[in-house]
Amino acid sequence: MIDSFSPQWLAQLDAIVPVQGKQTYLLIDGVFLDDTLSFVRRWPLPVEPQNALFYERANNDADVLTASPWLLPYLPDSEPARKLLAQFNALPAVICIHAADALPTLLSRLKRWTVVSCGDMQFNFRFTDTRRLPAIHRALTPTQKASLFGHHDQWAFMSRHGQWEALQTLDASHGNESQLIAASPWDELKAPELNDDQFAALLNDSEPDEVIAAVWGDLPEGCATRTVSRPSEIHHQAVHALKQADRLGVTNTPDRMSICRWVLQQRATERLTLLQNAHQWIPDLPVDEALQSLEAASHLPSRYA
Repeated sequence: MIDSFSPQWLAQLDAIVPVQGKQTYLLIDGVFLDDTLSFVRRWPLPVEPQNALFYERANNDADVLTASPWLLPYLPDSEPARKLLAQFNALPAVICIHAADALPTLLSRLKRWTVVSCGDMQFNFRFTDTRRLPAIHRALTPTQKASLFGHHDQWAFMSRHGQWEALQTLDASHGNESQLIAASPWDELKAPELNDDQFAALLNDSEPDEVIAAVWGDLPEGCATRTVSRPSEIHHQAVHALKQADRLGVTNTPDRMSICRWVLQQRATERLTLLQNAHQWIPDLPVDEALQSLEAASHLPSRYA
């Protein structure tokens, strides 16, 4: 769920590229491309295999490298680069980094965060998916942010609305905390580890996208969600439907999916209002009957299809 990019997104990228004393890179997520290795081979500037964030664990496996994020050097006003980057329109996969650190240090930082742990679990950390990036940035501690995003790097990414959006950098932080972070060398920091609250926050952030994907095939072909709604608008509606499910105490995953399906099927704005105005859930009714009861009480046409 991400909107088509602004027609000016590449011109805007070129406009923000020149930063004195910093090298510009694009961090692209290869998992969203059909042929990432061909894309990298055609890139107009040299790209080493080590620029794949999964390089060390790929062991020359082309499938792993194809699904890897890649760090690409970038210079403005490159028509070949623009033509290649056009493939990323409406994909959550483009980040621009103005890096103060040397390339080996930057790569080391990024690769270190491709896998994180929480308790006894390890999982791929999808910070290169721009749908997940804002929540990741919010969830990390200041020390963790310094470890991933650097002390003086500047990050911008293509948002759900198809526009460039900047992440707050440590350069903008205040007080002694940033000085303490800067005094900690990378090799003395623990391996990336999330606590339970951080893990829960990131799971909550990904739920709307997962629910939309799960119910999409159940939506009528001619409904507004499929025909006229922007992806960012659909995501917004799913987010608010799930918030109302939280408020009403609906925790069962199938029931939460049913509520989102009901909202997205038709008249999403009106149905969200019905949920917001509901004072309590009807726990003894199946979820579809409870939703029909809401509509019946409102005197709106009830068609649960």
